[in-house]
Amino acid sequence: MGYLGAFIISLIGSATIIVPVPSWTVVFLMAKVLDPVLLGIVAGLGSAIGELTGYYLGKGGTQLLDNKKYIKKYTKYVNQYGAYAIFVLAFVPNPVFDIAGISAGAMNMKLWKFLLACMLGKILRYIIFAYFGFYILNGFF
Repeated sequence: MGYLGAFIISLIGSATIIVPVPSWTVVFLMAKVLDPVLLGIVAGLGSAIGELTGYYLGKGGTQLLDNKKYIKKYTKYVNQYGAYAIFVLAFVPNPVFDIAGISAGAMNMKLWKFLLACMLGKILRYIIFAYFGFYILNGFF
């Protein structure tokens, strides 16, 4: 399914809450035959849109999450650094990024700030994964 498949897989992989789905492996493998930059952009966009599930969970379910120690840690970090924290946490391969999204929603970070920072971090990460896949699978290393 090409780029559309990468978008859908990344969206679904990021829409899961707390359960890590390694959609980056699909991007890595697809990079053998697809353009790494375009693949990274498409997968990053899908992944960022999928992260909205965590953001909206934080917006609507904060009373369920207030007593969780790890939520407080991420909320403090996101509150202190704002969109920069979201960018860094989206860029770094982080299986618990959902907590940052939940924290951003819980602290009422503006949706556009969350989405933009998340997209930039995810796109950059997926471009790097795609280039690794491209070079490794095509025998350049």
